[in-house]
Formats: sequence, C-alpha cells, structure tokens
Amino acid sequence: MVRRATAANIDKLAHLIDQSSFKDTLLPTHKLLMCDKLDSVKIKAIESSLNMISIYKDQGLIEDFMKVMREADERKISWRIRYALAETLTEVAKFLPIETVKTDVFQLYKEFLTDKEQEIRSIALMKLPALCEYLTWGSDKIALSEITGCLDKILKDDSHHVRLAMTNALCEVSSSYPLDQIIKLFLPMVEALLKDTAIEVRLAIIKELPKLSKVMGKEKSATHITPLLMNLIKDPKWRFRLSLLNAIPEITLGLSLQEFKDSFENLLK
Repeated sequence: MVRRATAANIDKLAHLIDQSSFKDTLLPTHKLLMCDKLDSVKIKAIESSLNMISIYKDQGLIEDFMKVMREADERKISWRIRYALAETLTEVAKFLPIETVKTDVFQLYKEFLTDKEQEIRSIALMKLPALCEYLTWGSDKIALSEITGCLDKILKDDSHHVRLAMTNALCEVSSSYPLDQIIKLFLPMVEALLKDTAIEVRLAIIKELPKLSKVMGKEKSATHITPLLMNLIKDPKWRFRLSLLNAIPEITLGLSLQEFKDSFENLLK
C-alpha cells in the first residue's frame, strides 16, 4: 500500500521539490516503482508519468523516460501494464520531441496493435487517432504505409471487439490524410467492414460513414460512398437496413435537391 500510494503521488512531489535535485532523488524512485513486482504499483507509476513528463523534458531526460516506459512490461507478462501504457502514451506524446514520437512511441503502438491480448489491441486502436493527429502536424507526417499496414491486418482480427474498435479509428485516422489517399487506401477497408460477419461491426461502421462523408466532401462522397450504400440497402438484417437509412440524412447534408435525387432517389425506392 505504501509503494502504491507513493506511485500515485510521486508526480505531485516532483513539482514541489527543487528541480535541480530531481535526477538524483525522484528519478531513481520512479524507475523503481515502474519495475515493482505488483501491477497496481506500476500502473499508478505509469499514470503519474503524464504529470512528470514536463520535468523529464526540462531536465533533458527524455531518453531516460522512454527507457522506463519501454521496460515497464518488456517481457509481455501483464496485459494490465500494457493497457495502462497504451492509455497514457498518447497524452505523453504531446510533450515529447516529434522524432521521439515517430520512433519510440509509434513503435510501441505498432506492438500494441499486434498484441496477443484483444484488450490491448482494442485500446491501441481507440488511442491511435489522437496519436496520428499529432504525427500529421506540419511536415512531420508518419508514413501513410505505416498506418494502413497496421490497420489492414486488423481487418482479419479474430476478435470482433477489436474490429469494432477499428470502425471509429479508421474514419478518424483517415481525416488526417489527403483525399486521394483516403479513396485509395481507406475506402477498401470501410467496404470490408461493411461486409463484416459481425452485425455489431457493420452497424458501427455505418454510424461512422457521415464523418467520412464530411471529410471527403459532397462530390466525392456521392461518387464513392453512394455505391457502397446501393449494395447494402437490401441486406437481410433489418437492423442494418435501419441504421443505413438513419445515416443517409447526414451523408447527404449539403447536397442540393437535384444532387440528392441523382445520388439517392433509386436507393430509397
């Protein structure tokens, strides 16, 4: 209990002590807590890291910080530790140099996306859009092939819960990239999810289509999304058809009456 309480409050103490002594006092303590034999202690230490990263940065200790993060569950023993890391690192990334994010943090997320535990793969997907948004600021874009390579494998994931988490991540991540790349690389994934064997996944991606339509614009949306809807309106599952019809008003938002008729009149007959 004492170690857990220390881990939960070490970030508060870090802001109270003389910053010049941080390296010799709290840094060794933080490292010890991150290597503790109890998961509950390590998780609290990970959560406290978010409020300590600015001090690590000011002290020029970013490499030490990332080393501590990488070694928190290096042998992949505790899924709870990796879950806490996946939850925390996207927030931490905002305070790290862009090169550190592109190398260390993103590489960790690639590992999370292929983790043996479905909970880790799911939380990594949920956090991926925030990480990608940060990585696409300015000219420091992460290679698109890195993103699509990760997502493409998840289309075939054995867990429908993981594929469900992908529905939101896919549309959110795609908004950070050029329109031609969305059409070429992301739309085929959307189409695959619309044909998923799990009805929950199909319903979820339908709800995300308005977001994608907004990103693509009305002209490209009518050209590329409408054909997908045409193929699905006769689906045998009534819940799916209902969800599809509920999504159409948002997808068509901004179209003139004639444009709506040209694109959707046959669909609604």
